[in-house]
Amino acid sequence: CVQEPAAGGACRTTPGAMEKSRRIDVQLERLPDAPEMKNRARVHVHHGTAEALARVALLDRESLQPGESAFAQLELETPLAVLPEDRMIFRFYSPVVTIGGGVVLDAAASKHRRKRREEDLKRLEALQSGDPARILEAAMKKDARPRTLRLMGETLSLGEEETAALAEKLASEGVLCRLPDGYWMEASALAALKKEMTDWLTAYFQKYPLRFSVPKKEAAQVQFPRTEPKEQRALFQHLEAEGILLQDETGVRLPGWEPRPDERTHAWMDRLRVLFEETPLTPPRWSEAAAALNIPDREQSEIMNWFLRAGELVRLSDDVLLSRSALASAEETLRRGTGENSFTLAEARDLLGCPRKQAQLIMEYFDQQRLTRWDGEKRHWQPSSADASGENKGR
Repeated sequence: CVQEPAAGGACRTTPGAMEKSRRIDVQLERLPDAPEMKNRARVHVHHGTAEALARVALLDRESLQPGESAFAQLELETPLAVLPEDRMIFRFYSPVVTIGGGVVLDAAASKHRRKRREEDLKRLEALQSGDPARILEAAMKKDARPRTLRLMGETLSLGEEETAALAEKLASEGVLCRLPDGYWMEASALAALKKEMTDWLTAYFQKYPLRFSVPKKEAAQVQFPRTEPKEQRALFQHLEAEGILLQDETGVRLPGWEPRPDERTHAWMDRLRVLFEETPLTPPRWSEAAAALNIPDREQSEIMNWFLRAGELVRLSDDVLLSRSALASAEETLRRGTGENSFTLAEARDLLGCPRKQAQLIMEYFDQQRLTRWDGEKRHWQPSSADASGENKGR
């Protein structure tokens, strides 16, 4: 496979081994007789047969004196495809005079922030050292996300056995942590994630005290947005094992968390229960009930979702809800009136004593719950799971 850098050079690589980048961290060395180079100087960058223009951001000084070496970040005007340890030559933009050379440390660097400058310099020192342990620690600390042994090995150009031995050594030293499903993560990044997750969940439930959990998708997008679904699953499993959170199929919550309605919300909820009990099969629409009690819009949605999640109410359509006890009573009434026979919508309406439209919604709910089956004209009672297992045992 031939990879062609943007400025016209070419090199032969395996597929996927190189990606173009506009930010590259380098160790830059200035020639003894080259003119002074100041921070943010515009230069020509030569890599193989490729050439691009860039700004040089010196990371720990304002200028580079003759014969000095320093860490720098290239902010390329045209992306280049490079690999760590590749060599480069730098020349001033005008006049085109050679400044010196450099070695690639990070081929796809992130923008350096002033508040992280010391940490970034330590990472570059690790990359410069050539020590696989320091390089792996620096790379995983930068990513702050789970990695498999295969990905770790690719970073170091090591085989899986060598990478596994190195990972185990770093884990014994407290540098790496093992996660479920074959993932590993840098220890300080994982510790920071635990604290951030706890703080975020605490703030979330303070803001939404009626919610039972946070959707996993939302938590992942906020706390570890650059991760893949498999990585997210490993992180959630680890955080649960560490007692940071509890999870179910769709959501996460703090250990011991239960929704906590305040006194005003409690009063609204009690009055709503009365409205739904007064006419069980024909209660007011949700919006009408909430408006009658002067519940603000934001609280309407939160209270409704609490009732649905708690299982007290069941949604039949966007604005039509029935209590679960009313639906159970409707099923009992229909079974008593029809036996095990099929029945029409009109018969259901008459037995329930409710309008046809309401009976239709109830029947559709029974179909969804597989209590009944509609053949286009009538509905047929379906055998319960207990009945089916009894039949199987009899056979």
